[in-house]
Amino acid sequence: MPGSPRPPPAAATPVVPLTEAELEALEKALEPWDAFLLYSIKQVALDSENTALRKRLFTLLLESRYRLTEILSGDAPAAGDPLRELFVEAWEELRTILADGQRDGALDASLLRYAAFIDAGNALLALDRAAPGLAMTLSADGLRQLARSLRPGAAGDPLAYDWAADPQLRQLFGVEEIPDSEPPAPPPTRSWLDLFIARAYAAEPGAEKALDRWIPRRDELDAYEARIGQLLKKTAAAELQRASLAAPYDNIYRNMVPTTALIESCWRQYAVRGGKVSYLRSGSGSIGIMQINQIVWRGFYQLERLRWDTAYNARAGAQILLRYVKDYAIPYAEKSGDPSNVPRAAYAVYNAGPRAVGRFDKEKKHPREQRVDEHLWTLYQGIASGGQADLRTCDVSTAAASR
Repeated sequence: MPGSPRPPPAAATPVVPLTEAELEALEKALEPWDAFLLYSIKQVALDSENTALRKRLFTLLLESRYRLTEILSGDAPAAGDPLRELFVEAWEELRTILADGQRDGALDASLLRYAAFIDAGNALLALDRAAPGLAMTLSADGLRQLARSLRPGAAGDPLAYDWAADPQLRQLFGVEEIPDSEPPAPPPTRSWLDLFIARAYAAEPGAEKALDRWIPRRDELDAYEARIGQLLKKTAAAELQRASLAAPYDNIYRNMVPTTALIESCWRQYAVRGGKVSYLRSGSGSIGIMQINQIVWRGFYQLERLRWDTAYNARAGAQILLRYVKDYAIPYAEKSGDPSNVPRAAYAVYNAGPRAVGRFDKEKKHPREQRVDEHLWTLYQGIASGGQADLRTCDVSTAAASR
């Protein structure tokens, strides 16, 4: 009624964190969706060597998995059935990728199994739109039948959930395998005394392996900082040698590797849990020095090595960061005409997935995201200007270099 006072808005219901048992149950309930999407994306990629199409598929996989981790962590809980929400969000993009691929000749337009796959998925989506009150639910069996329509007669369960690294998946999406860390070569021998020293040196663990399971005491921080800093510098150089970047992006990337490790973990791979040394793990399932999310990168990296091998975790994180710089941050910066956007755009993707690439540049920013982005920018500027990481404060200080 005109002129009538509006009722006060309803108080927001506080979100109660899930218990460990509830979280485990939710994670199990969402596994069929992740298995379905990974299987579907992999099968489509096997049918086409088109780089642009594979990039779109990979971006879709990342976005869906980042969304899944947000639901599990409680950062962005689903409004209703999370499995339904994930399907509805991803299906439109997957269907568009398939249609575009067939139209552009990147996929064989005569593949009838794609038509059956799209029709079945569209039927589920149409049911949800026609009668949202019915609260459409997706069962594991329903997703399994939908997945099998992509590869009729294929052996095995398309919804098998496996944590092992998949060499074929890595090859399809250009994720290189990381070799084992090697101990340093012994110094050249010139006398019997040199030979004795060389043997003793060879018996020592490699510089990288010496970092494993090391939780530094306060009086060890200087030595630890130097060792970890050298590892991160070496790791960035190795990635640039593998996939070079043009100036000024090469230097931006060199500075982004230690900056990302600093904001993610304060350069730490391990923590004490239950009185024992364990790997550092966040509530969303991100692990180690580079806080690599084990759900987002399932199938691409070896889980146990991400957890317990500091150098492997650093190298994997540097690989991921380089991909994000090249595929998302540089295109965003070039579109905006400002190369200084690269570090912030790259970290936004690292933190929240490809769709977050420009979140730091929005007029209306989420307060928590704004704090994170501003902190990243402060740390990056400190590192880029020659500052040193100070693990006592998890910050950057020019005084750290003189300690």
